[in-house]
Amino acid sequence: MMTFNAQALVPTIAGFRDEVLANRTACETALGLGLRDALVAKLNEAIDALHEEAETEIRLAARKGTEDGDFLYETYHTCPTFELLWTERGPISILD
Repeated sequence: MMTFNAQALVPTIAGFRDEVLANRTACETALGLGLRDALVAKLNEAIDALHEEAETEIRLAARKGTEDGDFLYETYHTCPTFELLWTERGPISILD
């Protein structure tokens, strides 16, 4: 099982966003530009959400070592808020 780490994901998502922005000049249609702009907006929202998750991580980590703190820390890493916001449940099609 992989442990969720919001701080480690920020540079990864930012790298995706930077690549989309760098390739934006290659777009020749309004549709292409619109799709890239929509993707950049979503990636910016994801980065903001990851920063919020990092703050949650810090708060929960501060309480580790206590019975309730350890339980809450482990529970948080099982299904963080970020996962609920940014993943779709059920089958995913190529058109998604």
